Amino acid sequence: MHRTASLTGLLVTKPAAPVPQSVAEAAIKQSKEAMKAWSAAHGAIPIRDAKSADRVYAHRVYKRVERPSKEDAMRAMQMGESIEDLYRERIATRFEAHIPKPVIEPEEDELLRQLEASLAQIKTEETPDD
Repeated sequence: MHRTASLTGLLVTKPAAPVPQSVAEAAIKQSKEAMKAWSAAHGAIPIRDAKSADRVYAHRVYKRVERPSKEDAMRAMQMGESIEDLYRERIATRFEAHIPKPVIEPEEDELLRQLEASLAQIKTEETPDD
């Protein structure tokens, strides 16, 4: 904020000029936008580091629950509605470094189903009949 004297002798406060973005911040923003565009066209960008060999830069889908506003909650209480119905789940994406969830192949899914069925059969055979 800049202070200047007015004709009446009172100090007048004026907002300062907006702070320009630093060169480093501009470079980071530009490279991140380029990575988003490349990732959208070619898929996830693998990261080579000591933490994990599976980390990538890509859009990650996540769910979040939005809580209702105070007015909506009050209105629901007055009308006798359930407040739990006002909490809505939203699906969003975020571009960040993460470890993607493994993709289950259809044949692996079938093998998993067969394994679970055989385990269930073994459990039923092991239960003693009274």
